[in-house]
Amino acid sequence: MIETFGRSGNTNEALRLFSEMKQRQIRPSIHTYRSLINNLKKAGKLDLANSLLEEMNSSSPSDLAGPEDFKRKCR
Repeated sequence: MIETFGRSGNTNEALRLFSEMKQRQIRPSIHTYRSLINNLKKAGKLDLANSLLEEMNSSSPSDLAGPEDFKRKCR
């Protein structure tokens, strides 16, 4: 959803969803960060993009969702 909103130019909605994820303690993946950063750059919001880039780079691996978080759990 964040990628789709960003690509369509609706970066405010993408940022709202990203913020909601973090409020609900849902860890974003590096792909989520990169998508949001790239779309913010395209929209000319360079300061915000750089801020998120710094946040992403300062995150520890345990702060980010990884492949193991997307694997299907066996029952």
